[in-house]
Amino acid sequence: VVGELDVVGLSGTQRVKRVCPAVVLCCGAGGVAAGWQDAPDVEVVRGVDFNQDVLSVHRANFDHEVLQADLLDVDEVVLRLRQAPRCGIGQLSSPCVDFSPAGKGVETERSWVTVAGLAILIKLDVPIILVENVPRLMESATWTRSAELLESAGYSWAAAFVDAQHCGVPQRRRRVFVLAVRGAGERTAAALGQWQTSLAAVAGRDDAVVTLRESMPDLGPLVFFNSRGGRA
Repeated sequence: VVGELDVVGLSGTQRVKRVCPAVVLCCGAGGVAAGWQDAPDVEVVRGVDFNQDVLSVHRANFDHEVLQADLLDVDEVVLRLRQAPRCGIGQLSSPCVDFSPAGKGVETERSWVTVAGLAILIKLDVPIILVENVPRLMESATWTRSAELLESAGYSWAAAFVDAQHCGVPQRRRRVFVLAVRGAGERTAAALGQWQTSLAAVAGRDDAVVTLRESMPDLGPLVFFNSRGGRA
C-alpha cells in the first residue's frame, strides 16, 4: 500500500519507492527497526528514545542515527530532527502501560507521549505515519486528541488489529496499527482500505500459530513460565 501513495514535498511529487527513509519515535532497543528490515522499500535512518540504556543496545545493533530525547519536549525534538534529511515515513510506538489491561487504566502524563509524538511527525511534515499500540488506545482520551490532531493537520487514517500469534510468533500479543496518510480523496481512502484488508487477512491466519516448543525445536525440553504482576 505504501508504494501506491504519492508523497508530496520530499522532492516535488513522487511515489514512495525504494528506498523511503523512515524515522522511529520511541525506537527502544531496536525491535521496530528490525521489523522494517523485511520491507525492502523502507529504510530506518534514525530513531528517538528517552531511555539511554536501551539506546545503547540499539546502537550496538544498527548503524543509523539515534537521538536521546524526551518527546514531550516537542519543539526541541523537531529542531533536532530538522537538522537531518526529511523522512517519508514516521513510526510511533509510544508507551502502552496507561492503556494496557495489565495497567491501572489511568491516563497519566506518560500517555501524552502519543500525542506529542504525533505532533512532532506532523510538524516535520512526514507524509505517512504508522502508530502501534495496544487495542485499548483506541478507546482512550489520548487517542481522541490524537485523531483530532491528525485530522486537523489534513491526514486521513485507518486502524487495523493484528495478533502476533498470526504472524508466526509463539505469543498472543494483540496490537492496533493506525496508518495515517497526509491528504484525502478516493485514492487515499482506497489505499487505506486495501491496507486494512491486507492486515485482516493476516489476522485470520490460524495456520501460522506455533507453540514456543515448535518455534525452537533444537532447544530441547523446556518449561516456560510467565508471571504478570506477581500473579501466577
